[in-house]
Amino acid sequence: MKRRAVLTMTAGSLLALAGCVESLGSKSQDSGVVLTKLSIENNSEDPQTVAVDVLYDGKSVYSERHEVTAKEGNVLGGEEITVDFPSDPGEVVIRAKMGNDSAETNLTDEMKNACARVQIWIDSDSSLFILSSNEGTDCFENR
Repeated sequence: MKRRAVLTMTAGSLLALAGCVESLGSKSQDSGVVLTKLSIENNSEDPQTVAVDVLYDGKSVYSERHEVTAKEGNVLGGEEITVDFPSDPGEVVIRAKMGNDSAETNLTDEMKNACARVQIWIDSDSSLFILSSNEGTDCFENR
């Protein structure tokens, strides 16, 4: 009889904890990053081809190759990528590849909760970087 009582208490406790454990793993509605702007800037004197991938909560939301113009004098080459990215905060990963060079950043690791602007930067020696800036959380309110 004692064994049944212990089993009943254990099963009841596990069921009660199941909801708590699930809520620990879930993210709040305003947890994560919203990508508000994405651009490619080319500071080299050669045109470049860059493959850009954007993942939102582990799913691809953008994947394209871009032919970007070269820098002319003091004017950078490049382009702004105009896409409707998800407006809800989430885990955002940006990947860029150019020839044998690649760069990747997880914006959520860098910023936690933020509206983010990202620039894929091609340096004068044709090396590739991803730069980002935290623009606050105003975009969370404009959803």
